[in-house]
Amino acid sequence: MPSDETRVRILDSATRHFAADGFAGASMRRIVEEAEVNLSAVNYHFGSKSGLYRAVMERLVAPLVDERLAKLRELQVSGGFTTTDLIAALLDPALALARAPGHGPAWVLLNWRSRLEHPDRWDSTELHEPMIRAFMAAFRGLLPELSEREVEYRFFFMMGAIANALIDPRSFTFLEGGLPSLRDDDSVRGRLLRFLDAGVAAPVVSAPTAG
Repeated sequence: MPSDETRVRILDSATRHFAADGFAGASMRRIVEEAEVNLSAVNYHFGSKSGLYRAVMERLVAPLVDERLAKLRELQVSGGFTTTDLIAALLDPALALARAPGHGPAWVLLNWRSRLEHPDRWDSTELHEPMIRAFMAAFRGLLPELSEREVEYRFFFMMGAIANALIDPRSFTFLEGGLPSLRDDDSVRGRLLRFLDAGVAAPVVSAPTAG
């Protein structure tokens, strides 16, 4: 079996198991059995379980970061963009990845798990950082009335809302008919964009003083 093919088989298997069971719960034995390789192949290509986890995340996250930055550059070249345009440049690549056949649903689960588990060995923050800083600078340019810290908070809240919306809204199944998923219903995208834009560009309200 060619080396590159072996690496891909291991990554495909590990992606499914890390998404389903998390880093701690994923069984290396099951990963290698499904990939039809032995444990020495994992050690050869990735060094360890932690190295394999990192490679899985990099394979999913790096293209997403690149696509978001590409969309930002397109906006900057065209000029005249709005906060809604910036939010769409963040949302749409993530939505496309979540809807992608194959690893899309696994990425959604991994993204959720990485926020909860924070494995000591590595997280994806270092991959996201250049993209985050570039978008924050763009938002600050459009919102000069906001302090740098205020923009940081609003960006943080926005990214959390996007991540949450990509997960099926199962906690709201008690509502009549439930809530449609962002991944399954195009109308939810428009609702989310309007909500996020209103929050990102909201006027600054001074905190009430103690009476």
